[in-house]
Formats: sequence, structure tokens, C-alpha cells
Amino acid sequence: MQYMNNSLIGFIGSQTKRLYYPFIIIVGQRRSGKSMTAQAIAYSLMKKGIVNFNVQTNIIQDIRELIKILLEGKTNQIFIVDEAQDKLNSKEFWSDFSIAMEKIVATQGYLKNIFVVIIPLGIQLNKSLRRLADIKIEMIQKRMCKWTIIKKRYGELGFTPKKAVWEFNIPSQLMIPKLDKEMIEAYKQIEQREKKNILQELDDKLSPKDDNKFQDKLEKELEKQIIKVEEEKSDELKELEKQLRMRILKERLERIEAKKKLDETKKRLEEEKNSNIFIDKKTGTLVKIDTTRSETDTDTSFGTKKG
Repeated sequence: MQYMNNSLIGFIGSQTKRLYYPFIIIVGQRRSGKSMTAQAIAYSLMKKGIVNFNVQTNIIQDIRELIKILLEGKTNQIFIVDEAQDKLNSKEFWSDFSIAMEKIVATQGYLKNIFVVIIPLGIQLNKSLRRLADIKIEMIQKRMCKWTIIKKRYGELGFTPKKAVWEFNIPSQLMIPKLDKEMIEAYKQIEQREKKNILQELDDKLSPKDDNKFQDKLEKELEKQIIKVEEEKSDELKELEKQLRMRILKERLERIEAKKKLDETKKRLEEEKNSNIFIDKKTGTLVKIDTTRSETDTDTSFGTKKG
């Protein structure tokens, strides 16, 4: 593959010599070659020795992957955020990806990494990230683009009487060289996986909520975790499981015994109530009530007839 050796690559190289690593956005209609252009720029910068690039690791699909790479302290890399309209959408300004990406671009300059964001329309990118952009590349047609330097003007508290951000157009247009077949095939695998993930996310969002499905999914995840732990610590897990089962069995037996005693007490009280027997408070003996007496009988004795 022929690498690019033109004004764009020269400008990026001059910026890195000043220890400033630009934030680049690539815009253009569908199937106009945005992703291939980003990879061609990355490949060219790598060939010039400005940054390092790997198709498998430097095309970002998940912000957590990027955070892990940066935590490892990797420097002089170029990262490509593809399908950014689904990750850095202006309608989802407070999404985790948007917040994390803004903080990374704004604060991690000391790592000397270049970030390229691919998005159909610049307006789709959230406002905060648009203000951080240094270079805009616009696809004119397949393998043809023009690039623009984005100048910023900041006043007190971020307000100025004039336009805070304006563009300085470079008149020349750039022809993007073709990529190697190996690089194209590697990217296609990543692209297919990403598009499948997008469809899965849409299915999850649009599918009707089903508690049973959620419960089944949760149980499957727990089962996977248990199997993993069993593989790692089978003996210890079996002992803990045995102790837990014995504890549960003991608690169940105690509950059964307590319920049995309660049932016996209730039964005894019910029998005493039905037999019309009560305890005489004076003598402390059991006395049976004579139910054959008339209600008008005022005799205070129990168990005897009135003389």
C-alpha cells in the first residue's frame, strides 16, 4: 500500500513536533469511504514514524477497551472511533461513552495519542466534542476528500462577541490510496461484529419488557459464574455448599418443630373451649359448666340444679 505524503500528513506531523496531537473528525455520506480514509491516514502516519497503529486494537468499539489501553500507559497511538453516531450522538449527550471520550480527549494529551472520530454529519457529534476538534476531513467522493483546520476563539468564561469556532479551508483536495487486502479483510470482520452489536442493542431497546426473560437471563449468568468458580475452586466450593445446605436444613427443621408446637397449643385451647371447662380462680380446680340451665337462673353455683 502507498502511504499518503501530502499537506494533511505534513500538518499533523508539524503539530506532533510541537507536542500537540490533534483530534480529527471525518464526515461524509454512507459508503463514501470514511473508514478506509481513517485507516489510510493512520497507516500513513505509522509509516512516517509519527504514531503506531494496529487494526485489531486501535479501532474502538467499546469505551472500556480504550480506557484499559490508556491505563496501560500506551503512547504515540492513533485510535479510530468508528460508527460514532451510535456512541457520541448529540441526542445522547450524557451517555457514558460521550462523557468518557470528552474527558480522555481533554485531559490525556500527555500520552501523545491522536483520536479520529468517524461520523456521517458533524452536527451529530455532541457539541462539547465538536469544540475540541482540530481537523475536519470531508469526503467528496470515493477516495477523495478535502480537509479543514478548525480554529478556536475562547474569551472570558467561553463567550466572545465573534464566532467562537471557525474553519480555515485548505484549497487542495486529497486522493486517498487503496488499502491492502489484508487490512480491508481485518476491518470487515470488526465492522460486521460492530453492526451485529448495534442490531442487538436495538432489539434490546425495542423488545417488550419481559420479567421472565430477564429472570432467565439472570439465572443463566449466575449459572455461568458458579460453573467458573467450580472450575477454579471445586473442593472449597463443595465444602461451602455442603455447610450451606446443612444450615438451611437445620433452619427448616427448627421451623417445622416450632410450627408443630404452635399447632398443638392451638388444638389444646380449641378442645378446652369446646368442652366448656374453665379453671375456678378460688379453688384452682377445673369446673364443667352445666349447659342445661336456663338463662334466667341466677344461682351462682356451677354444675348443680337450683333447689
